[in-house]
Amino acid sequence: MKDLKSQLADAFGVAVPEASPAAAPAAPAADSLPDILAPDAHLRDPWLVRLRQLVAREPSVKLAPAPKPGQARQATDQLMSKLKKSGRKREAAELKRLRDDFLGRRDKAAWGAVKGRFKTLGLSDKAYRGLKQGSVDPLVVLGRLKKADSAALAAMGAKRLRDHLTG
Repeated sequence: MKDLKSQLADAFGVAVPEASPAAAPAAPAADSLPDILAPDAHLRDPWLVRLRQLVAREPSVKLAPAPKPGQARQATDQLMSKLKKSGRKREAAELKRLRDDFLGRRDKAAWGAVKGRFKTLGLSDKAYRGLKQGSVDPLVVLGRLKKADSAALAAMGAKRLRDHLTG
């Protein structure tokens, strides 16, 4: 028995190209995340590139070779304070803008991943909106959402789900 594609091709007199495994597009993994959500994504961002340039000129601010996001944020705050005190407000504003841009893009991507996970689990939009309106870190929510049991999450109400993912 032929598949539908072959039957239609025979009916219309069209040749069916052979499907090769190499030509088939690779489906993205269910748990694949955007690059910006990688633990070391900030290391390649313009924010850290500029931070390293400015830290090289300011010996009192220390920055590890591969700082964690919190350490980079702390170094940014210290450097911005020193830059403002020395009258280099433009450089401080530029550094703040670069940091805020990165964090905004990262949060947006994390909320998108949370929403996608909510849809695949069949959770309510009301629960997602309630979660997003709270002042929670979307990366924390995403991590807890990945660790939690799908059946248990589906059985929870919106309030209990929000408490489980934020508490």
